[in-house]
Amino acid sequence: MEKRLDNDEADLNMLFNSIRKGRDNFSAFLYDLFLIIKKRWVVLSLLIIAGIAYGFYMEHYGNKQYTTSLVIQTNQKSTEIIYDYIENINSYSLESKGFAPNEILDLEIVAVPNFKDLLDSYESQNINLIEFLLENASADDVLRAEFFRDSYRFHKIEVELGNTSGEESIDKFIALLNDVDNYKEINAFYGEFNTRKVVEFEKMLTQIDETIEQYNSKSPADDTNLAVTGVNYRENNFVTSLVEYKTYVMRFLENAKYDAVTAENNVYLVNEPIIKHKKPFLPLMIAYPLAVFIFFFLGVYFLRFLHKGKEVYESKQA
Repeated sequence: MEKRLDNDEADLNMLFNSIRKGRDNFSAFLYDLFLIIKKRWVVLSLLIIAGIAYGFYMEHYGNKQYTTSLVIQTNQKSTEIIYDYIENINSYSLESKGFAPNEILDLEIVAVPNFKDLLDSYESQNINLIEFLLENASADDVLRAEFFRDSYRFHKIEVELGNTSGEESIDKFIALLNDVDNYKEINAFYGEFNTRKVVEFEKMLTQIDETIEQYNSKSPADDTNLAVTGVNYRENNFVTSLVEYKTYVMRFLENAKYDAVTAENNVYLVNEPIIKHKKPFLPLMIAYPLAVFIFFFLGVYFLRFLHKGKEVYESKQA
């Protein structure tokens, strides 16, 4: 037992010695930095002042970057076309499309998951697939899966703009996404079709309202099949079905009117983008002098390392 205590004391002594040694080495390092600053403070001060001046210049007169988020609605089953276009847009010549150099720097598009959109797309078909995926993966992973992005109505595009950009850059970019030759005829077809859908659904809704009104104005004596209880179950069920069908038609009419307004193009901009200045992690008037300070000491220690290497090399050559 006494031997065990001796081993524990030895381990504690080694630990405390290591801590003290580390503390002493750190103190020596700080003192070494102090000596370097004391010896070369003029050069270091000039470099830091130059870094502050350069940071001030870049903050006020340098090239600036901006960011904004676009929420778009993709129409006419153009989702995959839009994704492919945006993901490969760096390979296209934006300047030939009317964009200035450095007007658009980077683009990233992601779907805005909506479980209702997913259920509407897979209603009465392949619903078992969604149930299987939810049992074997998290809901977030399923909703954000690339497989389902075509089912979502809305998508978000993160845009990074350069110093030659402006508010008109967003309009030009949306126009570019809508300028796809293969979809011009499709857009024209859907423009006419959506207008016709609104008219037909409104007619159906009017007919349903007239039918319900006729049944409501009918007296019990007019029905030869009236039961002894005074309740016509056949008629009651029929009117109930009409009311349910009216709700169904109203939902489709709402969607048809929405599509008539928004589905004339491949892409419809939903939000009002706010362009923000992309600020660095640190203000440039702090970042540049700090970088100068760090690289100065790295340079000093690198020169010391080379000097030490020279001494070792000369001692081996002797």
